Amino acid sequence: MKKILGLLIAAVVVCTGITSCGKDTTDAKVSADYLDDVKEQYSDYVDSSKTMNVDSAEYETVILFHTDKNVEDFRVFSLELNIDENGSVDYIPTEVYSTAELKKDAPIAVPLNFPGDMSLNGYSYKGQDGNLKTYTIGISGKDGSLVINAESFTMPEEINGLEDSTAIDSAPTTESVSDIEKSFFGIWEFEGYVDECNEYTWQGEFQNCDYDGDGKTDRLSRSWNGDKELATYTIEFGNGDKLITPEGYETGFPHVQAGDLDGDGVKEILVTLTYDTSTDTYSFGDMWLFDRDQTTGEYVEVELPLVKIENGAKGFNVDYDKLEDSKIKFTLREAGLSRIEEVDEDYLSNWWSDDLTMQQKPVFYAEILNKGDSGSVLRCYVEPLHRWGPMMGFNLNYVNGKYEIGYIEIDTPDSWE
Repeated sequence: MKKILGLLIAAVVVCTGITSCGKDTTDAKVSADYLDDVKEQYSDYVDSSKTMNVDSAEYETVILFHTDKNVEDFRVFSLELNIDENGSVDYIPTEVYSTAELKKDAPIAVPLNFPGDMSLNGYSYKGQDGNLKTYTIGISGKDGSLVINAESFTMPEEINGLEDSTAIDSAPTTESVSDIEKSFFGIWEFEGYVDECNEYTWQGEFQNCDYDGDGKTDRLSRSWNGDKELATYTIEFGNGDKLITPEGYETGFPHVQAGDLDGDGVKEILVTLTYDTSTDTYSFGDMWLFDRDQTTGEYVEVELPLVKIENGAKGFNVDYDKLEDSKIKFTLREAGLSRIEEVDEDYLSNWWSDDLTMQQKPVFYAEILNKGDSGSVLRCYVEPLHRWGPMMGFNLNYVNGKYEIGYIEIDTPDSWE
């Protein structure tokens, strides 16, 4: 059973007066933003860190919840998401914060934890129609922004006050959601053209695409093998060409990019799978780079100077020296680069093992960057230490007919900024 951690926020709407309730039948809109992004707009916010039901020191990402109408019984829960072998979803909430009311003039800042960079969270409120409506809060794998979608949750009796657990109707659409409920998980069992997967959060990324730059629409389709929990992707180009990827895990989120990396005037195609909902996001990733053979017209996977790990995962063999004074020396074998990283006691007690001497660390994210007159370049990112920064970035440069590992430095993806 796959287990994913997230957060569920529950809020029940109440009316402030009989007259108001009779006339105003529109629902309250409870929103969530990164505090750092909106603190100037909502300067009179309430800091909940001292009144949480858990140790707030363990929660580092502060989210500001605000509403256009007062709502009652506002709660925050840690949420364990269980997905069984049949794909059925079950949420197990544990309350971490609660207050009698979330007020329009008093937004509440709640420090939250995203274990292993898991980005699924949520909030809910009872609408004027009597239904408890729910939203999920996710983090975009492309730029790190918050993504809000209408979702359905099954709430336990002690939370929703019903005699039995019931599935809650999803909230009506707002500016943040489409007419159909979308989810990160909408693609996991999907087969067909990804631009037609209406339930998928990032469906729009695959609509009206022209990867090879010939002015014709190119489409990405997905095949799914539920027994093996694997998926393959096919790019059907508008000119009749076709590109088929090897297999990757069904829980990977696809991305397609293109750019002329070798200077021959024909764009290479990069297909990656990111594992944004993994409990250890930066330890997984698949990437395939394809070059079009101008003689046969076929797309052929390019050999890269990285170690092949599993499925499409490619990266480094990382060797670790013996720990000395909270300092770990590691070496990226294929690059011939060593670095010493100082870690804290929490990392040593929770994640480090003195028996660890080597790990294979894949590129968890790759992107094609347009450098203007200098052409395009393939940029890759890896996390050498398990669950600990820094992220390191490097180019794969095309030199004399092959790709070479370029200068490696501390870096994060450009598209995350």
